[in-house]
Amino acid sequence: LHTYGFFGHVKHSGVTGGHLVVGGTVYDADVFPQTFHQSFIGANFLGHSASWWRVKPRGSTFEARQVGTLLDSNDTWFSPTDLALGPDGSMYISDFHDKRTAHPDPDAEWDRSNGRVYKIEAKNAKPAKNIDLERLSSAELVDRLRNPNGWYAFQARRILAHRRDKGIHEDLRNGIVEAGTENLALQNLWALHVSGGLDDDVAADLLSHPAEYVRAWTVRLLGDRRRTTPPLAEQLSVLARRDQSVVVRSQLAASAKRLPGRVALPMLSALLERELDARDPHVPLLIWWALESKALSDSGEMVRLFTQPGTWAPSMKRDNVLRLIRRYAAEGTAAGYDAALELARAAPASHLETTVRALDQGLAERGATLSGLGQGGLFEEVAAVKGDPVFGPRRPFQEIASPLRRWIRKTWTARPQSLDRTRLAVRAGIDEAYRATLSGLEESDTHEDRRVALLDLLRDLGRSDCIRAVLAQRDLQSNPTVRLRALDVLARFESDEVSERLLNSYPQVLSAEKEKIRGILLSRRSTAGAFLEAVEQGVFPAADVAVTDLRQLPLFRDEAIDALVQRHWGNIRPGSTEEKLAVMRRYRNDLNTGEGDPQSLDRTRLAVRAGIDEAYRATLSGLEESDTHEDRRVALLDLLRDLGRSDCIRAVLAQRDLQSNPTVRLRALDVLARFESDEVSERLLNSYPQVLSAEKEKIRGILLSRRSTAGAFLEAVEQGVFPAADVAVTDLRQLPLFRDEAIDALVQRHWGNIRPGSTEEKLAVMRRYRNDLNTGEGDPRRGQLLFIEHCASCHRLFGEGGTLGNDLTGANRSDRAALLAALVDPSATVRTGYLTYTVRTQSGRTVRGIVEQEDAAGVTLIDSTHQKTRITRSDIRSMEIAPESIMPENLLDRLDTQEVRDLFSYLQKDAP
Repeated sequence: LHTYGFFGHVKHSGVTGGHLVVGGTVYDADVFPQTFHQSFIGANFLGHSASWWRVKPRGSTFEARQVGTLLDSNDTWFSPTDLALGPDGSMYISDFHDKRTAHPDPDAEWDRSNGRVYKIEAKNAKPAKNIDLERLSSAELVDRLRNPNGWYAFQARRILAHRRDKGIHEDLRNGIVEAGTENLALQNLWALHVSGGLDDDVAADLLSHPAEYVRAWTVRLLGDRRRTTPPLAEQLSVLARRDQSVVVRSQLAASAKRLPGRVALPMLSALLERELDARDPHVPLLIWWALESKALSDSGEMVRLFTQPGTWAPSMKRDNVLRLIRRYAAEGTAAGYDAALELARAAPASHLETTVRALDQGLAERGATLSGLGQGGLFEEVAAVKGDPVFGPRRPFQEIASPLRRWIRKTWTARPQSLDRTRLAVRAGIDEAYRATLSGLEESDTHEDRRVALLDLLRDLGRSDCIRAVLAQRDLQSNPTVRLRALDVLARFESDEVSERLLNSYPQVLSAEKEKIRGILLSRRSTAGAFLEAVEQGVFPAADVAVTDLRQLPLFRDEAIDALVQRHWGNIRPGSTEEKLAVMRRYRNDLNTGEGDPQSLDRTRLAVRAGIDEAYRATLSGLEESDTHEDRRVALLDLLRDLGRSDCIRAVLAQRDLQSNPTVRLRALDVLARFESDEVSERLLNSYPQVLSAEKEKIRGILLSRRSTAGAFLEAVEQGVFPAADVAVTDLRQLPLFRDEAIDALVQRHWGNIRPGSTEEKLAVMRRYRNDLNTGEGDPRRGQLLFIEHCASCHRLFGEGGTLGNDLTGANRSDRAALLAALVDPSATVRTGYLTYTVRTQSGRTVRGIVEQEDAAGVTLIDSTHQKTRITRSDIRSMEIAPESIMPENLLDRLDTQEVRDLFSYLQKDAP
């Protein structure tokens, strides 16, 4: 709950095709060729193969590079899960062996008789002698620790652990000291430990062993005892102060979590003082997790440690004192508030804003509990105990103690214009700060960026008495960003006045506002009925409403609502395969008949894609005409975003000069982002200081996405032309890929270190598509264009595309059946990170989407249109996993047979 970070996958490279290594082992024998020795050999479940990897140190952890394929089955049923070393130096590989590698239905009758095990052996390999190791003496088993085949060492250690023979302890102790290799020293250490011979005196000697992994393993084994003697505790502290190995320091940090505070805190303090591992991938979080485990049990000593002079200078100490402030505030008790206050009071003025943010974040997380991750709802029907699958029960917390409240009030009063301090004060219940927030909205001279920030604050913390002030923003403000943020606030409240105002304003607003208003009105039973009745009366056009807007309506179980939906949009529940095929044929016929209306955007897009120059010129002319409606202007820019050539740049730049509508200006930026042009870069750099925050964010994304323009943008920050505070660390994540020393230096100077089951009908459709694919060749170049149009908004392939869905580069793309299953029936198997959730708020609102961000304070959902909705934890009534994937089922319906072949030829390429 208070981890404040996590370790990602091991950094890896060289991956091709389907990639999901679910099990494997290091080849610790000498029978295979030398190139395999000490390589990791993994079972590639999705690639139907076994791959081998070179592993090398990366700070306290490792990174891996796939070197090649040890075994390639050429069989899509072959699904390896693990590998193990045999006594003769051969490898054994287990095969799950099934036609599908995912089983979405736990109750299905799957064939369990197909599993098998294969043996992989070297050419001319000699069979191992049949030796019963159990019959060997303990001394003979110690000799087996030296066998070049690690299988013997493992089995010998297992038997020695069972025997606990004290007679071998001296030989093992000598073996650790006299071993010619680090690996043999470790084998002796492990055998000594499992046989009961690692006493305190031996451990004390081994803490100064010349081999770093022997020292690290000794620390680990001592930590596993969860207690230690004062002399050993002092020795561990000295090791933390002096050891030069990051491997040892990493283990010290990890073991400190298991040791008592009186032993652990001196170790952790020494590691923090040294600052050697501030950029290590793992050590900083390992230290925090150890500190957090002592935060409550040793709070007095912890506060004393982090209020000493100089605490805020070293970056590792500074980061952890901020985490502690957040942690103590989140505890929600008088003791927690007092500890947070003592730490906050010790913060220097230069770090007061970050202190305020940490304190506010902790207060937002009070009452949170940690629940299980669940199984995607698969076993809900047979669960012994039903309950909220995401959030556990709320934990009671105390009101903020008076001393902390006074400090917050004093801090806010000293600088009331600070949004961070205002947010903290409002969260703490300081009414003057809340009234100042409403006053800031009502004042006519409040800058638009601040107005947006105040609305964001009310979205999270506003009470129902803010409704009038927020509604006024929609009446008085023309800035679409302000108006949209006001809608985010209003969405929290179930209010007749809000519903009436939104229904009345719907016909007059632009498409972006219409979309958000629809989302609000259709998220509650009462307002959904009113909206649908307006459609029924012809007040609102049914064509405005996408089927995805209606997905949650069946949850209301309202016959009148269901009838209106059926009348205007038909059956919105997932249809049968035959129904989907009929829809696909209808769309195909529409595309193949007649020349059509040139004003039709769909036909214009088709003509431009077909290379008809008159259609392309008409698109540019439509932009240049002054009487083109804004909605059509946006749609034309969307077309150019996908299909425009570099000769459209001048016309698109003119949209930013002549048009005031922010939606048009943002769409123009989407088009310009496609082109590397000195003119574009210069115009964007020059305009950056004058535009609003939404445009700034998009311009930053464009300029920082290329090496040349990134350098120019960062140089402007260096010269003080652009404020560094504008730039979030996430904006900079791609810059290390440029490997530009000047760029890296500027980033370091201003931001620090930034590196971190399917039905038979659907199976029939899959077979039909598979037959189409087998009877003709596809063009990967045309397939890439189709991928960009239909898939890249959510999925990434070869570094191109979005991130809402999973990255396809390392997916099982060589398996055509798996690809077809994912496209025809995307809801059958949804990976945990891409499950769709339905959130019901306390006021009755229903919101659906993928969890983009979740913390103890709340959750941010993102829907299929990339619209984000932030919901605070206190506003969540329930959060459940929806059965449908956010990925639509009708993707292939939009393509003809040749286009399907083209798309698959691109999807199944090994490399770009």
